[in-house]
Amino acid sequence: EHKMTKTIGLVARLESIKGADLAIPAFAKILETNPEYRLIIVGDGKMRPLMEQQQRDFGIASDRIEWTGKVAYERLGELYNQMDIVWVPSRSEGFGLSAIEAMAQGCAVVASNAGGLAEVVHDGKDGLLFQSESADELASKTKQLISSTELLSTLRRNAITNAQQYTFDNYAKRIKSLYAKLS
Repeated sequence: EHKMTKTIGLVARLESIKGADLAIPAFAKILETNPEYRLIIVGDGKMRPLMEQQQRDFGIASDRIEWTGKVAYERLGELYNQMDIVWVPSRSEGFGLSAIEAMAQGCAVVASNAGGLAEVVHDGKDGLLFQSESADELASKTKQLISSTELLSTLRRNAITNAQQYTFDNYAKRIKSLYAKLS
């Protein structure tokens, strides 16, 4: 069972298209009211030096942010298990695979309303959507979750259910029934 750890996660290539530069400013806002929270950043990329500079500029203590760098896929499960909330702040996203992976692990997802993410994350039901580009909105949606354990646990429960429809078996069934209709 997923435990409450007061941890936010970002699992992404640290690139502009993934909205990586929004994470630290949003996290700084979270810490103003919830200093017990921490952030785990899983992944690497061109924006990491900028993000590390943001951490210094906002004066965020080193024990509040864990930088794992790139990790083996097998280790992701244990990292997701430490996260209550996962951020997917992409500016553009074809298909929200990272959101589905986080949801399958029982994390509440706060994702940008961009591309395929809005089709995967149903706002207020199994996750929350925010306007992409806005670190302030990312922070305020996250605070909504932090301040309501009821909302948080509802989203986490529904996330698991939602993610299950994306399993390979279900895809295979859908493709087969599609082919049956076409032939």
